[in-house]
Amino acid sequence: IESQSSVQGSLFDSIIVFENYPVEELSEESRPFFSISDVKFEVNENYSLSLVVYLKGEDLHISFKYNDGLMSDGIIDNIKGHFATLLGSILSGSKTLEELNYITEAEQTILLKDLEKRPVIHPKDKTI
Repeated sequence: IESQSSVQGSLFDSIIVFENYPVEELSEESRPFFSISDVKFEVNENYSLSLVVYLKGEDLHISFKYNDGLMSDGIIDNIKGHFATLLGSILSGSKTLEELNYITEAEQTILLKDLEKRPVIHPKDKTI
């Protein structure tokens, strides 16, 4: 695909991995004659950003792996905040794209309150 694309460089530099191997869910009756133990998962680190999602018992774990030469901790913190807010929006019952929210409360404060306080001077002889 990349060789036929007009886009220069990598087409895909981020990945989301949902690790859903049901290792812990096998019952005694359904287990094969061998056992699986001490399972560890490795994520391919060839991407600028990898989002790894997996279940451990009843808990959903999410980790962000990234190339810190390309992305700062601040950018990743923003992405984490957006992701958490988006998940919260889904869990609170948003059903359409229009209802989904990814902007954090801190960003909403900046956009709706702090920017509103800044005076904007427009030339009187020009239209907006």
